[in-house]
Formats: sequence, structure tokens, C-alpha cells
Amino acid sequence: MPTAPPGAWTPAQVSGALRIEEVFAAGSDEEYVALLNIGDASLSLAGWLVGDAAWRGGGEGVYALPDSVTLAPGVPYV
Repeated sequence: MPTAPPGAWTPAQVSGALRIEEVFAAGSDEEYVALLNIGDASLSLAGWLVGDAAWRGGGEGVYALPDSVTLAPGVPYV
């Protein structure tokens, strides 16, 4: 289920170890994003949001990644 996006988008000013590895879109029912931990340490997905909303209430999906997922180095998440 979509998550309400923040009131304003604040771009991160730091580089990180989480990379968008692949985006697949073939209509609204067949979409996914593959993320990859390119760092040297494990990376928690707690607090991360992913989606394609241009603005709050824009009708697009924003999803909160599970707080329980931690990616080891080199491990993807789809």
C-alpha cells in the first residue's frame, strides 16, 4: 500500500551505498525497482522511501521500504 510522501522533497546532499540498479515499468501492474548495496558495510532500509511521486498528493505511489530489511554488501533488494 502506498505511503504518504513527505510534505516537501529534500534531496540528500551526501552520497550513499544504496544504488538504483534497475527500474522496470510495463504499466502500473508490472513495475519494480531493484536496489543494490554497493558499500562495504551492511545497510538498513529503515526510513527509506521509494516511488515516483512528483509532489505530495500527485496520485503516484510512494512506498516505505521495510524497517526489518538490512542488505549485506553486494546484495540486491527488489
